[in-house]
Amino acid sequence: YSVFRNIKITIGLIAVAFAFKNFLGLNLPLY
Repeated sequence: YSVFRNIKITIGLIAVAFAFKNFLGLNLPLY
């Protein structure tokens, strides 16, 4: 288990959360 793997997982989770927020933004007015 390495730090770089943890960083990649963190970036991946942030990217998924950002994409999911954009997906919801297209369907629901969240702003």
